[in-house]
Amino acid sequence: MDITQLQKATKSLQILYVEDSLVIRKATHKMLLNYFEIVDVAKDGAEAFELYVTHYDNMQSFYDIVITDLEMPHMDGKELSMKIMDYNYTQEIIVISSVGEFARLVDLMNLGVKKFISKPIEEQQLSEVIEQVYNDITLKKLQESEMQDVKEYNERLKVKEQEQKKVIEDKVIELQRYSDALENSLTELRKQKKAKEDFFINISHEMKTPLNSILGFSAMLKKRLADDEKSLLMASTIYETGNDLNKLIESIIDLRKIQDHTLELVEVAFHPHDEITKCINSYVKDSFAKNQKYETFIESELPQTLLGDPKRITQVIGIVIENAIKFTDDEGSIGVSVEYDASSECLVCQVKDSGIGIAKEQQSEIFNIEQLDAQANRAHEGAGLGLNIASNLMKIMKGKIQLKSVPSKGSVFKLEFPLKKI
Repeated sequence: MDITQLQKATKSLQILYVEDSLVIRKATHKMLLNYFEIVDVAKDGAEAFELYVTHYDNMQSFYDIVITDLEMPHMDGKELSMKIMDYNYTQEIIVISSVGEFARLVDLMNLGVKKFISKPIEEQQLSEVIEQVYNDITLKKLQESEMQDVKEYNERLKVKEQEQKKVIEDKVIELQRYSDALENSLTELRKQKKAKEDFFINISHEMKTPLNSILGFSAMLKKRLADDEKSLLMASTIYETGNDLNKLIESIIDLRKIQDHTLELVEVAFHPHDEITKCINSYVKDSFAKNQKYETFIESELPQTLLGDPKRITQVIGIVIENAIKFTDDEGSIGVSVEYDASSECLVCQVKDSGIGIAKEQQSEIFNIEQLDAQANRAHEGAGLGLNIASNLMKIMKGKIQLKSVPSKGSVFKLEFPLKKI
């Protein structure tokens, strides 16, 4: 830039000028006023440093430029530069020196002083050095401004992050409170559910004793009242309804054991033909009461002895047969077949009926306690526990229960019990 532009640009800069020679000081001060509005003057280094510190204390800012002679009494330019740079290491310093003082200038350059003017001072040289320093100051201020912008941005970002962190922490605390409240509610619900289940189990056990008496005495009455047809019918009804209630109680107890994982299998050697024949025949009466066609087939060459839990095996078979009879209308048909598959070592029982059937999309729900059709269940009686218990018993015995069914056409249940021959 030309001198006029430079003089306009540098007017607002604050300068400290140090020179021990009065003549040179006056002449140079006059030249400096062409570039700067404020030029404070000191006659030696000691006075200059005191003025430098006082200026900062009063103005809370440093001089933009310090211009100092090198050779001075009391404190020369080198020592002054060292003290100033200890106080403010970024200070812009211009050192005025004679040509013969080169060695001392090297020491100053090592301190970080990079701008020099040789005596006698010429306007052109002074202008060039002032322009260099002005450019350096402008660049430094730009860098400081950018750094300040970055600092402010980082501070704003930090504040924002802290605010977001606080929001997240509050949300976490709120969620934790909600989770704790939910867990407490669930715990309370579990307690209530367990209390309810325990109540029914206890009631079921309590009912067993009087029920056993009812069954026992009604069986005795049936024998004594053999010649009294009307009384025999009443005694038989008491016995049959009591037996139904007993089955329901046994189902509730079994279901509770299954839910608590306390139901245990008893593996013993048993005769499958005898046990299964007895089970199948026990449902002939129920089927005949509905005038159903009840056909059975038990493979004659079943193994003599198998290893398993005959009580649970016949329980599952009985549940499926009873379910088939229940959901098959009068004059329908029931078919039961039992075989042994030697290749897979499985006892296979198949129960086929011509009952109401089950839609394909609902078949996965048939083994749940919630019946697939509550109206049908009420119409055909029952608590809806049987198939759920059967399904769980098959899982415990590591067996399979499969269903094929067509609505209004009937169903086929296939049971596979893994049982080894002895």
